[in-house]
Amino acid sequence: MTDSMTDGVIGVGTGEVMADQKARKAKKGQPNGFVKAWASVSCAPLFAFAVRVKSATDLRVLLALLGSVQYGNDLGMDARGVGAALGIHRANVSKSIKRLTECGVLDVRDVISGIPFYCFNPDFSWRGSGRSHVIASSAREKAAKLAAKEAREADNLARLRVARMRFMQAHPSAVSPVKVSSSGYKGVSEFRGKFRAQIQRQCKRYTLGTYDTAIEAHNAYLAAARELSIHKAKD
Repeated sequence: MTDSMTDGVIGVGTGEVMADQKARKAKKGQPNGFVKAWASVSCAPLFAFAVRVKSATDLRVLLALLGSVQYGNDLGMDARGVGAALGIHRANVSKSIKRLTECGVLDVRDVISGIPFYCFNPDFSWRGSGRSHVIASSAREKAAKLAAKEAREADNLARLRVARMRFMQAHPSAVSPVKVSSSGYKGVSEFRGKFRAQIQRQCKRYTLGTYDTAIEAHNAYLAAARELSIHKAKD
C-alpha cells in the first residue's frame, strides 16, 4: 500500500509510514522476520527494570548478557567474560549480576560447589520456541509456589517453637525434664573408654554390647528397638 503524499510504504499492521523501504514478508519459521538469532523481551518487566536501575554498569551488563543468551535462557558469558568484553572489573560485574537477580531479571538455575549458575527469568526474556517458554514459565511458577509453601511451613514451625519456649518459661513444672545420657545418644552410655548399648523392656535392662563409637552403639539400640516392636506387634 502506497501513500501518494509521502510516496512511502505503510505498514499494514502498525499503520506507520516506512519511507524508501520495501515491505518484506516473514518467512516460515521466522515469525518476527529476523534472519539471525534473536530473543524475546517482555515489555512490562523491561520498563520496571528501567525504573529501578540506578547504575549504567547494570544496563551494560544486561545488554551483554542478552546479546549472548543461549537457547533455554542459559547465559552465554560468565562474569569474567562479560568483564573482559566490556572492560569492567569482574567484581563489579558480579555485583551487577546480583542486582539483576534481585530485580527479577535473572534466576539462579543451580548451585554447584557453592557457585551459582544463572539464567534469564523466562517472564523477562526468552530465547527458544514458544512451547518451551510455556513449559519453563510453568515450572518456574510451580517452584515459586513450592518455595512459598516451604517458607510458610518454616515460619509456622518457628512460631510454634517460640510459643513452646514461652510456655515452658511460664509453666516450668508442667514440662517434665528430659533425661539425656552422657554420650548424647539414647540407649548409649560410656563404659571403660567405649560406648555400651542397652535397652529396657518390662522393667528389665538388656546389654546389647560395647562399641568403639557412640553412633555404632546407638545403631545397635535402634535395631533392638525395631525387633522388640515387631515382636510386640505379633504378640
